Amino acid sequence: MISRDDPIWSMCVSNLPSWSGVGPESLSTSRMLGMSNTVMGVVLSDPDLIAQGVGPSKVILRIFPEKTNRTADRKREQAVFTYLSKAGKGVKMLYSCPEFRIEEFFDGGKLLVEELHDMKLMKKIARVLCDYNKDEGLLDILVQFDAKVPFAQRVIDEWQPMLRDEFESYERSVHTEEAINILKRVKYMTTPEFEKEYRELLKGLSKSEVVASHCDIHEMNILRSNDHKRVMLIDYEYASPNYRAIDIATLLMETTIDYTYPVFPYVSRSEKAKWSEEELNYFVSCYLEREAALKGEDAEKYVESERAALVYEVRKAEPLVAAMWAMWSLLLINWEQFDETKDWNLEYAQMRFDMFEEYKESAMKLDCEVQIH
Repeated sequence: MISRDDPIWSMCVSNLPSWSGVGPESLSTSRMLGMSNTVMGVVLSDPDLIAQGVGPSKVILRIFPEKTNRTADRKREQAVFTYLSKAGKGVKMLYSCPEFRIEEFFDGGKLLVEELHDMKLMKKIARVLCDYNKDEGLLDILVQFDAKVPFAQRVIDEWQPMLRDEFESYERSVHTEEAINILKRVKYMTTPEFEKEYRELLKGLSKSEVVASHCDIHEMNILRSNDHKRVMLIDYEYASPNYRAIDIATLLMETTIDYTYPVFPYVSRSEKAKWSEEELNYFVSCYLEREAALKGEDAEKYVESERAALVYEVRKAEPLVAAMWAMWSLLLINWEQFDETKDWNLEYAQMRFDMFEEYKESAMKLDCEVQIH
């Protein structure tokens, strides 16, 4: 139950016509997991009102932070959400304004990281991801914000200069030996040597198709209905034009990361949990089967001709994805109020940077024998 003074009550009853006469005593709320926004589940808990047909009985209230996330574009996210909602390809939008959004309650839940190894589920995710990547209407919207410059390219053009300009202030904000050592390690991302390595890796994707990319696909950004029939991508803050392999590489790497770790820094990594080569090839094959269907081509022949090239692109993209999220994590920290005992982003930046270091050498040595289309 909430009070009349609670802004959640006024946000909902003022903007959902069917809830206009609902009192705060008839609503209950629960905090849901959200990394960038405050996400609340709001439930109509009065059985009499439900019996009278007042609905919906549940909604999601997403409250945006006052401070704009400089690594994401809220207007772009809103445009993507609106498009997918109207097209029936995403969660239905019930109300939206610059401060918050009210969304349909999806009767399902987010995945657990171990579920990404379920073969039936992998196939569904691959199909949904392919449909998302190949949505020309969505790409048209994204191009309005970013031309057709791939997100992976914009990261090195825009984020690395910000890191270089600000890094001294980061160093002044930390005091423990552990935090100081982490910053010493990740400072490499501000150097010309890092930029050279990153851009060299980008060349491996130069012939790759630029598609409508989610750019942040992991288990918590994938919803599955309770009946297991429907899978949906959510959270489009970083949706952008990008190379086709980036989303698959992102998901591949996310199989190693658990965001539900119970103690600080609340995230853990296990390389042993990463998709095997067999699992990666299976996911890529499922993705290409869907792409063949969209193009009206023979699935077996199409997969045979394209799989090696796409797997190559994914391997090239792995260290790029790691570097992107290492830089992102540093840029997201409020260094003026940085608390080394509570802010997990610094440890997360180190984790991602370590992944970049581990994957870059093998990616640079890749020698693709297939022609990338």
